[in-house]
Amino acid sequence: MGKYIKLFEEYDINTGNSRNSHSWSDLRNTMQNKLPFIIVDFKDMESYQKFKDSELQGKDYSDQTYTIRDGDNPIVMNSVFIFNESYSSEELALRYIKQFNIHRIISGEKGKDFPTIYTEGGTSEFGNDLLISLSPEELGNDDYYKIGSQLYKFIST
Repeated sequence: MGKYIKLFEEYDINTGNSRNSHSWSDLRNTMQNKLPFIIVDFKDMESYQKFKDSELQGKDYSDQTYTIRDGDNPIVMNSVFIFNESYSSEELALRYIKQFNIHRIISGEKGKDFPTIYTEGGTSEFGNDLLISLSPEELGNDDYYKIGSQLYKFIST
């Protein structure tokens, strides 16, 4: 029987806890296998930190960024990908959006073909396929997410 060691473990200096960091493969597999997930995009760092401190304790998540292409000045926002969670309640998602100054929430429910996007303007189904790249230029003028060196965006087919 072999012994295994962890080569990398993320340490949160605020809570004193260590947590596993996730790779792009973990996110991709979660979405492709239609497992529950939530992506939360924050308008500012204060909202991100407040949400992280109050809502993410004990949850399995990964930090990422969300970039909005706005001409020559892209806007980069903090974002989290939460594993094994989903919001089936529009009311809860919209309350979080107002309470934490969230740009949007994307919720994928187990076995559901299309994730749901929640914004201040309401809800709708979202693209169910992913376009993956290592370069923003390959994604056109669309908004995208970044985890590690991997870039991705949702597209409708």
